[in-house]
Amino acid sequence: MKKYKIVDMPLAQADIRVILEYLNTFSLDTAMRYADFIDEAINSLSTLPERCLFVRNETLKARGYRWLPVRNYTIFFTIDENADVVRIECVLYSRREYDVIL
Repeated sequence: MKKYKIVDMPLAQADIRVILEYLNTFSLDTAMRYADFIDEAINSLSTLPERCLFVRNETLKARGYRWLPVRNYTIFFTIDENADVVRIECVLYSRREYDVIL
């Protein structure tokens, strides 16, 4: 089975940091659990990232954006088949309008 390298882009790293800082204001335990959920979901993309659907926005779909829901958040990523790399582009609260942000 093909393995992909996972690369967290700077925007995604900042998104995750902001999410965890926000959740930490409520509970350190909650922040840590969500960190684990997000990390586990991202790591799962090292195998079969194609299982995730393309986004609905046609412009972003043409650029290769796919999405993976994780609890109240959505991970947006692209796949570089030539380099066997999955790039984590952005992580957003699921109710945000991603097509305006991306």
